[in-house]
Amino acid sequence: MYKITVPSKGNIAPWEVDFPSRCRLLREYLKEGIPVALLLYERADTSTFRYRAYNVMQITRYSRKWKSIYFFMNEIEMLLPYLSKISLAIIIRVRWTHVIEKFINEVKSNHIPLLFDVDDLIFDTKYLPIVTNTLNVPFKDDRDYEFWFGCISRIEYTAASADGFIATNSFLGDRLKAKFNKPYGVIPNFLNEEQLCISERCCEQKKNQISRNPFTIGYFSGTPSHVNDFKVIYQEIILLLEEFKNIELKVVGFMEFPKEIQPMIKTGRVTFTPLVDFLELQCLISQVDINIVPLVKNIFTNCKSELKYFEAAVVNTITCATPTEVYTKAIQHGETGFLCEQGKWYDTLKNIYKEKEDCQYILNNAYEHVCEYYSGARIVEKVEEAYDKFSYSEIRK
Repeated sequence: MYKITVPSKGNIAPWEVDFPSRCRLLREYLKEGIPVALLLYERADTSTFRYRAYNVMQITRYSRKWKSIYFFMNEIEMLLPYLSKISLAIIIRVRWTHVIEKFINEVKSNHIPLLFDVDDLIFDTKYLPIVTNTLNVPFKDDRDYEFWFGCISRIEYTAASADGFIATNSFLGDRLKAKFNKPYGVIPNFLNEEQLCISERCCEQKKNQISRNPFTIGYFSGTPSHVNDFKVIYQEIILLLEEFKNIELKVVGFMEFPKEIQPMIKTGRVTFTPLVDFLELQCLISQVDINIVPLVKNIFTNCKSELKYFEAAVVNTITCATPTEVYTKAIQHGETGFLCEQGKWYDTLKNIYKEKEDCQYILNNAYEHVCEYYSGARIVEKVEEAYDKFSYSEIRK
């Protein structure tokens, strides 16, 4: 466990920019003759919106080829006069409504390529059972069924109108291709400037410290929807905590644990921190000795982003993750982190605790890897490549 104190977190909602200011920026870009991608989302939040809209708008400030600006569903009427001037329209996970239908029709009437950006397997009702089972959704009555079927089918209906897609990884992109038979580009999730800034400050404090008691395993997916994910490893975690009294499990969020782990909650060996903002989260990740990312392995989790890895690596915290398609590509086992099949978590975590692994070597590699591939110029290139693929001329070849 590391003692990290960052007194000033900065702006925890930097995306709260009013409509006139975003329109003013749009007009500036258009006046400069720079192609603009309009990003449309339902409403601001700290998950999908932050990664797929705010971060993308921020990074394209450094592009000489493309700019992007986000807007919201309740702003569509005010956006209509500008639609004829943009170069791409990108709808992000929006559920179908008459309002979005009007937006789609207006975009198409202006012969502007329309893309659908998605970061999850939530666009095909065929996968509804596996999605809801993996997320441990409690279906109590017909209202729950109506909500989930309605949500996914409305997203599917909106997506079907698109000329192409933007996905967070190629595995998810291939599912889109199989469903809609249309091309896709890949823009991975990545770190924004605020995360990089606070992470640098955390690392500055951490580099002069030696981990103190207790040795802490961090689990940063602490919501009830991850109950099934945690079940993949909980027996191995119990064995570890029983054998080594100096090890604790820190959970951020809310989690319903199996009854076998309840005694360790009562004794304080398993502790909980409520959900925090995305900047404080970086500080909490920096404090722990190991970041664990257990996942049920199926088509749904294979589509998930590797963000739990890069958010830990940038604060010099080592990650152990289930080897899904995406995490296998992101993490080199023993070089930038660890990949653990069920039954291998105990040995891997024990070896790290007993200092049988060269963790500093791995941490250095992981930090360099994420700084190169999940921020800066490399991401600008990824965005430009994806947008270029769907320019007016290319999409109609």
